[in-house]
Amino acid sequence: MATGCYHAGFVLGVERQKAAGLSVAMPTGIFSTWDYKVYKAEQVLHNKMKKNHCYPFTLEKPNVFVMDYLHDDLWKGLLLLLASVIGSGVYLSGHEDSHEFAAFFVLGLCLGVWFTASASFQRRLIIDHHAGVYRFYMHQQLRQQGALNQIYIRTKAKRSGQGHLFYTLIINGYKIEEQQVCGFSENYEVLETLGKRMATRLNINYFDHIDISTRHLVTHWPKHQDTAEELKFTV
Repeated sequence: MATGCYHAGFVLGVERQKAAGLSVAMPTGIFSTWDYKVYKAEQVLHNKMKKNHCYPFTLEKPNVFVMDYLHDDLWKGLLLLLASVIGSGVYLSGHEDSHEFAAFFVLGLCLGVWFTASASFQRRLIIDHHAGVYRFYMHQQLRQQGALNQIYIRTKAKRSGQGHLFYTLIINGYKIEEQQVCGFSENYEVLETLGKRMATRLNINYFDHIDISTRHLVTHWPKHQDTAEELKFTV
């Protein structure tokens, strides 16, 4: 019954957006999340999942999913670097005799370089159902390998300044970087349906934004030898 309600909500949401005449263009690379600011997040995610059955991964071979990406901090670092360069140029040209605030621009430049350098390394996340593990690579070096119960799709909630709850979907796990796979939306039931569908296609766990919830969808359970630190990442 609950599944039917989720499906009905999903169809209703999609039909309303179609009736509104939304045309979705989906950029790639580090700009792949910018469309979330312009279009409804659930519509964008739905279209991407229609085009790619195992989105946000690609199917390398049967039961092996691969996702190559750059960290979101890359474009933040580039913007900070650009703003610091322009700001320091304007400040120094207008204050030739006094440089008492120049340290702030130097700090901005250093932070921009650090963000850009640390985020520019290519990330690769592999879900290998043949071996029963996931692998996380950074700059072609293996950083973490773990059991499939330690990686998951999850709904994440944030409250706005006006008190409204907005939801998004993330991929996260033990000793890997949290990766947001869609923008924020108020339409919780549609996003939950898409999240569960994504987790089912990838054959990994799905968790609700509330830790203790009947909405979890668990297909991989912890093994007895998992440590306490690893177990906390299964929920």
